[in-house]
Amino acid sequence: MREVAWTAEIPLQHRLAAAFRSGRVFLAGDAAHTHSPAAAQGMNTGIQDACNLGWKLALAARDLGAASLLDTYDAERRPAARALLALTHLAFWIETADNPLIRRARAALAPFAVPLGLRFTRPRALAFRTVSQLWVRYPRGPAAVEGQPRLRGGPKAGHRLPDAQVLRGQVPHRLHEALATPALQLLLCGPPSAWDSQQLAQFRKRYGDLVVLHRVGTHPAHGALYDPSGATLARLGARNGAQYLVRPDGYVGYRCAGFDLADLQRHMTRWLPRMPSSAPPQGRVPVTQ
Repeated sequence: MREVAWTAEIPLQHRLAAAFRSGRVFLAGDAAHTHSPAAAQGMNTGIQDACNLGWKLALAARDLGAASLLDTYDAERRPAARALLALTHLAFWIETADNPLIRRARAALAPFAVPLGLRFTRPRALAFRTVSQLWVRYPRGPAAVEGQPRLRGGPKAGHRLPDAQVLRGQVPHRLHEALATPALQLLLCGPPSAWDSQQLAQFRKRYGDLVVLHRVGTHPAHGALYDPSGATLARLGARNGAQYLVRPDGYVGYRCAGFDLADLQRHMTRWLPRMPSSAPPQGRVPVTQ
C-alpha cells in the first residue's frame, strides 16, 4: 500500500439470537446473527435465512403447512448460523492476530501456500463450498426425512440437491434450471412405465400446483427429463428407481428408493395435512411426464 484514501472503524459484534422465532415474530439476517465481515459471509447467510423461511411462510399463509413446519426454521438455520460465527471468528483471528508466529505465517507462508493449495481440485472445491455456503445441510427434522425403502446413494435428505445435465426433448437443460419454479419439486427417477398411473393421478389431484412432478429416465419420453448417459441418475443414486421431493430452497426434503408412492404420501400428509383450496386451472397442471 502506498496511499490510504479513507478509513472507517467498524464496531465488530459476535452475537447469536437465543431463538429465531417467537410466536409470529421471526428473525433473519443481521437481526438473528451478527459477526465479523471476515470471509464475506453476511449476505449469503441472510439470503439463506430468507430462502429457508420464505416457502414455509408461504404454506402457512395458505393454511396448508403443519404447525411444526415453521419451527424447522429455527431448528435448521440457527445451527448453521452458529457454525458460521465460528468460521468468521476464526477468519478474523487469522487476519488480525498479534501472535508473532501467526503474523509470520500470515506474511510469509500464506502468499505461497494458499495459491499452491488452490491449484488442486479437492482443496479448491472445499474452499468454494465453504465460502459459498454450499456446505450447509439440514440433516434432521420433519422438513428433511429419509423414507422407506432407504436409498443408499445420492444426496441425503437435508442436503442440497446437486446440479446435473439433462435433456428436455433434444434441448440441453441444467437440472436446477428445470426445477426453478416456486413450488415443491418431485423427481421420479426411473422408467416411466414403472410408476403407477393411478397413484400419480391421485397425487396430482390432491396437491395441485403445490408440487411439480418430473420424470427422469435414460430413455426419451414426452415431457420427461432425459438422461442419456445415466450420469445424472447415478449421481442421485437412482439407477434402480428413486423419489426425491425437493424443497423450494433447493434442499432434499424427502427421498426413498423404489416406485411406490405410499410412503411419500404418508410423509406429505404429515407435512401438508390440509389440501389446497383450489386446483390449478384446467389444462395447466404443472406436470412433466
